[in-house]
Amino acid sequence: MLAAALAAQIAAFTGQPVTLDPRLAPPDCAATPVIAWVPPGRGAVSVSCASPGWRLFVPVAGNAARAAPVVRRGDVVAVVAGGPGYRISVAAIAETDAAPGARLRLRNRATGERLQAELRDDGEIWLAGL
Repeated sequence: MLAAALAAQIAAFTGQPVTLDPRLAPPDCAATPVIAWVPPGRGAVSVSCASPGWRLFVPVAGNAARAAPVVRRGDVVAVVAGGPGYRISVAAIAETDAAPGARLRLRNRATGERLQAELRDDGEIWLAGL
């Protein structure tokens, strides 16, 4: 994958121009690379590819790194966990605001257990570490 093409994808995601070293030459990705804000300060994005398996971290300057929260404290949300062939979810209450790519603290509605999850760019909230 060419550095220029990757920089264009990152710029489209962040809304900011990004310059990558033209010598950067990650292997071609079998699918579109996944780009997400890196918490907590969100002054960077991670770019990853499942196959062949690589990840980059790219700094992003300016206020574009401060996306507006889409989950607010007190919102009732579904937290998802899963793997190949299965997927489960549980209702939880957000204890912090979160924008796409950020981690947030939650409380399980049924048990009161505290959880930490990530709000993904597609709007789903996945249990942290899965």
